[in-house]
Amino acid sequence: MFKITLFLCLLSGFAGRALAAPADPGNFSSVTQTFGVIITEIERLIPRILNDPELSDVGLMFWQTFAVILLVNLVVKFKFRGITLEEAFGVILLIGLVRAGMMYFGDITSAFWGWSEGVAQGIQRIALGNTDLMFIPRFTYDIYKSLSFSDYSILDGLNVVIALVVMNVVGVVLGILSILAVAWGLWGYAIAKMVGWMFVPFIMFERLAWIFDGWLRFFFGFLIYGIMARANLVLIAIALRAYFGLGSYSVPANSAFLFDLNHPAEAFGLLAFLTIGIFALISTGQFASAVAGGVGGFSGGVRSMVLGLAMGRGRQ
Repeated sequence: MFKITLFLCLLSGFAGRALAAPADPGNFSSVTQTFGVIITEIERLIPRILNDPELSDVGLMFWQTFAVILLVNLVVKFKFRGITLEEAFGVILLIGLVRAGMMYFGDITSAFWGWSEGVAQGIQRIALGNTDLMFIPRFTYDIYKSLSFSDYSILDGLNVVIALVVMNVVGVVLGILSILAVAWGLWGYAIAKMVGWMFVPFIMFERLAWIFDGWLRFFFGFLIYGIMARANLVLIAIALRAYFGLGSYSVPANSAFLFDLNHPAEAFGLLAFLTIGIFALISTGQFASAVAGGVGGFSGGVRSMVLGLAMGRGRQ
């Protein structure tokens, strides 16, 4: 009996807090500022890693080792069975192209990131009229902060308490995921760029090319994730604006969206939109991986292209 009484007292106390208007989690500008600092630090760190002499020597060592093996193999073939001019030119061209890829790795990856961000920003610009990376998480936060509920007590029914708790939890989860979706693509891109340079030489060997192809799928997966995540966030913003009947993608100061949970159907629509947004953001990574999975086999394509160029050169 004591345990039941204690449980009811705790639940009543929690309900008193949950049934009130959601507390202001604080100034969202601090999140924006922190994210801006992270971006700045990443932009400073990556060039230092790519230009570090000791780390560059690691990649250069791989390239030199593989190049020597290819050239020795070429000489052995020439000694015992002979080689064609096209075959020799193809090996030399492959070695040169891989070295060029290593030298311009930073510029190439930055160009692809610019393409990804350009597409994502274009989607947001057309839909919302701006390209601010943190605009949609801020808009979601402003909506959640403005939710308000009539005062209830535990005596009004457990269903009311559960509905309020669910609404608050779903709103918080969506807010966290909206920030995570914005940060995750940049985070993955930074990781891929910081380590990808040392996998480039593996293109030179068919048996080892799967290592570079795996990194390439990882890299493009995050580029595509950034586009899909931004598209999902745009749809969430459109749904929230339509549901609350806002004239623009901004919440007026001191606004309050009041819900009467004696009529829970009023909250079902909002709960449905929020839940769809959560599942869409969670599934974005799987969607991006499915698309990026088609990038595999790039190394084989490079070697086939080099051979084709070499054969064309040999016919001249």
